[in-house]
Amino acid sequence: MSKHHAILDVMPGCGVEQLKARWRGLAAIHHPDRGGNSVEFSTIRNAYQAALKIEATEEAKCKDCDGTGKVAVGKGFSKIQMTCQKCKGRGTQ
Repeated sequence: MSKHHAILDVMPGCGVEQLKARWRGLAAIHHPDRGGNSVEFSTIRNAYQAALKIEATEEAKCKDCDGTGKVAVGKGFSKIQMTCQKCKGRGTQ
């Protein structure tokens, strides 16, 4: 588990929507304008931004080629690597 996910108390791979919901809840509790600690709020905000980048990158990966841009075609020892037709070899959709 990444330290960013641990700070927010969510599992890696939870998805952007669950991450946003957790952030909103923690921000409401720890925001300095609501009597929270500014250092703790800053730590939570930084963890959210880093975890959001990780989750968004994971969600953007092409599921057909697992983000590599290449797909193995063929059987047994004669497999060859071909460019993924879904993402056109970019690895992201």
